[in-house]
Amino acid sequence: MSEIAELRIVGTISAIRRSLPVAKHYILWHQAPVRPCMNALDQLWRTHPSDREQLRPYVEKARAYRNECGCSMGAAFFSASILILIIRSAVFHFAVNGRWFMAIVQAIGMMLGAAILGKLLGIGVARIRLLLLYRDLQNRYRVQGG
Repeated sequence: MSEIAELRIVGTISAIRRSLPVAKHYILWHQAPVRPCMNALDQLWRTHPSDREQLRPYVEKARAYRNECGCSMGAAFFSASILILIIRSAVFHFAVNGRWFMAIVQAIGMMLGAAILGKLLGIGVARIRLLLLYRDLQNRYRVQGG
């Protein structure tokens, strides 16, 4: 492994660890698995230089899970809500009898609610995956992070 690649991974771990205090506006459960996992990865990186090739996938997964914003799941939920609205309007005709305004307000509320729910679920799933990655590191290398 080249020295540049090693510096890039160490820099990635350090950058992720530096970004933790900045993200205080997140809910506590949103941050909880990040700190121990990054500490465990940093500890492993320093104490197991011979295993760095095996640790590289963990670093990449941790970076991906840490940076997950939930946009893809939010978009999927938004698309599903549009499909449900199309089917609902074709089958039930809710906007008949002069209730157009309420039907539009309900549709917008449903689409926004689905997008927000999808985004929160996407972030939550990424945090759970990060926690599982941390537990895998603990079991595989017997380290304590945090």
